[in-house]
Amino acid sequence: MHPSSPTWVFMNCPFDELYLDMFRAMVFTIFRAGYVPRCTLEGSDCGELRLNRIIRLINECQRGIHDISRVEFDGKDKLPRFNMPFELGLFLGAKYFGAEPPSERPCLILEKKPHQHDICLSDISGCDPIAHSDSVRRIVSRIWAWLTNRSDQGETSEQKVYDAYLLFKADYEAFCKRRGDSYRLMPYHHYVRFTESVTEWLRDNLPR
Repeated sequence: MHPSSPTWVFMNCPFDELYLDMFRAMVFTIFRAGYVPRCTLEGSDCGELRLNRIIRLINECQRGIHDISRVEFDGKDKLPRFNMPFELGLFLGAKYFGAEPPSERPCLILEKKPHQHDICLSDISGCDPIAHSDSVRRIVSRIWAWLTNRSDQGETSEQKVYDAYLLFKADYEAFCKRRGDSYRLMPYHHYVRFTESVTEWLRDNLPR
């Protein structure tokens, strides 16, 4: 594989239970737009350090989606999560200090509330992070618009993509149930294998 692919999208976001629906909608939308999602969950080499894996993925992906919304204090340690801002910093470093021009490594920055970054990460002011309000519908809309360079124009609107995701999710839940598996506990690599066939699924399941 080429060391840097224009169709690979680095996903930098929470991987926990509370974010699961947002995360899976993100994966679906990336595939639906004709791209391939990449993230650290795909790693199978236990001998590879996590930081090295992150750096390798950033190097391989020419696009990145970064959700820095998880800035609240957790209930146990009273500390926010720094992983997402850290990985955003690595991606921006690759963007501005790498061999390719910055314009060839675009990134989408997401946050929960408008201008939240002005308080917790003011250094990226001017980068125009986009708020999603913890809404799956908005995650789909923001990512689709960014990857296809349009808002809700064209034959395939953001609403149609969201409706397709809901149908796809129902299909996947039914598939898990038939297997006796838990939809919410199904590992990432299995969901990706199922979602990779989204083109065929759309052809077979959406009304013409």
